[in-house]
Amino acid sequence: MTGKWHVTLFLNEFKKAWPPRCFVVIRDKNKQSLVELNLTPELRKEIILSLTPQDYISGPEPDEDKPGDEVWIFGKKLSEADGIYIKLKIFTVSGKHIGKCISFHRAEKTLLYPFR
Repeated sequence: MTGKWHVTLFLNEFKKAWPPRCFVVIRDKNKQSLVELNLTPELRKEIILSLTPQDYISGPEPDEDKPGDEVWIFGKKLSEADGIYIKLKIFTVSGKHIGKCISFHRAEKTLLYPFR
């Protein structure tokens, strides 16, 4: 299992690498959840930047779409009924680290938080 310090390090690096514009991959599943939960880009960014080690689910795990890259999974409770599944990664372009949100949608199963 990944230690809390490793999660903290990832989140600190991710937040430094997060571009001024909220970079979130918009797939159908993500779009549907954003509309259903009325999550604006500003609120989505606020949720992502408020993540702590207590929101950690799992990772690092291999990125299925980009071999060699790693993804981290987090969750956030919006209400008793609604939890959000969040998948993040940091990648490098021309020597610059960029934070990217790959998934941001309603959780499809119960999320387990090892640091709670």
